[in-house]
Amino acid sequence: MEGTFEEVNEFSNLYGANATLGLLWTPSRHLSLGVTVDLPWTAKAEQEKTVKNEITTFDSTRTRILDITETVTKENKDVEFNFPFYWAVGMVWRWSHKFYTSLDVSQTRWSDFSFKAEGEERINPLDSSLYQENPLDDT
Repeated sequence: MEGTFEEVNEFSNLYGANATLGLLWTPSRHLSLGVTVDLPWTAKAEQEKTVKNEITTFDSTRTRILDITETVTKENKDVEFNFPFYWAVGMVWRWSHKFYTSLDVSQTRWSDFSFKAEGEERINPLDSSLYQENPLDDT
């Protein structure tokens, strides 16, 4: 036997709200300082999962097809994505009107990023492993 498996996930009615806050301060004509934060937020959506299986059965010599079986299943669920906290701080030094130097540092808490479908456990959205088994690294 040989087979193929295909899973297609379509999301609709995605909604959510988040806040991005920032502050910019210019203490002198040469220096500007800034900070920003993106607060964590949850996006909710509807998911339609379509799974297609095709199994081909051959005779013992594998030269003749005896049967081809195809199945298609569809499932609809409510889902949510949890997006992480992000922060950044930065500065700009103006040497002249044509030459600037900038520096910034930021962090995204990817370890808090997750996906959950109704009736299922929370997973890592990048590799579908269980959320707590394979946490993402913060960057």
